[in-house]
Amino acid sequence: VVFRRVPTTASMDISPEPVDRADALALLKSLVPVQQADMPLLLALLLVTWFDGVPQPILLWSGPRDSGKTMAARFLLSVIDPTTHTRGGGLPSNEQAWKAQANTAKVVLVDNAGHITPAMSDVLCRVSTGGEVTTRALYTDDAAHVTDLRIPVWFTSVDAGVLREDLATRVVKIELTPLDPGVRLAETELVRRQEAARPVITRFLLDLQVEVLRRLPEQPPEGLKTRMGDYEQILRCLDDIFETHGTLRLGEMGLELGAEVLASDPVAQALIAGTGYQQHEWGASDEDEG
Repeated sequence: VVFRRVPTTASMDISPEPVDRADALALLKSLVPVQQADMPLLLALLLVTWFDGVPQPILLWSGPRDSGKTMAARFLLSVIDPTTHTRGGGLPSNEQAWKAQANTAKVVLVDNAGHITPAMSDVLCRVSTGGEVTTRALYTDDAAHVTDLRIPVWFTSVDAGVLREDLATRVVKIELTPLDPGVRLAETELVRRQEAARPVITRFLLDLQVEVLRRLPEQPPEGLKTRMGDYEQILRCLDDIFETHGTLRLGEMGLELGAEVLASDPVAQALIAGTGYQQHEWGASDEDEG
């Protein structure tokens, strides 16, 4: 696990006392209301940001308006990647802007993202799984400075629209449940509770990362179902630890995003209609389809 500090990096608040996993999970769920099936995916997304030199999934925070997407994202970032500035800005307009953004924090948060253009989709793919961003070196005209971007990117959006296929294979979508008006808190009170919980959640995640690192060498390298293999390996470890089905949920999510891509492509729809293609259930065998 490589920790990188930049001038805007803030200190991590870590509880000096041991943390019970069940209590920490319940505390996290109370502050970040995700579906139970998505909790392993969220934990894996938090842990993979502490890995260096691996493809980084793009996290899409989804949910209805006023579901607390921005507050939830900022809170979790204050745990895994604390900074001295408020997180959340627009989508960087070009590769140089991505490079500059990467020097302010480990994770880039794009708040209230709208339509993603094909050109920006291509850049996001390189940002996620690696690709050269070349600029001229400072004070020279002939030298080049090359950066290989593998940056975690988080989006908050009510509806980001249909994603291109290559980008959809890199996206993990976490949907927040609607807030009940009867339990809605004032922002100051929510921030107070988040601040109190941060040392506990940080200790929980660091201890969990140690356990994942212990189990990773035991994971078989083959049989991966998605493009984001390193992330899926972490998710496998979490499934072993918590006896959950996060890997299965990840596969279902990939089918859902793929179906959205196919539904938006008129050529694909024509091929489907002409061939009578039917999409398989995730994990179903030919015998199951029988």
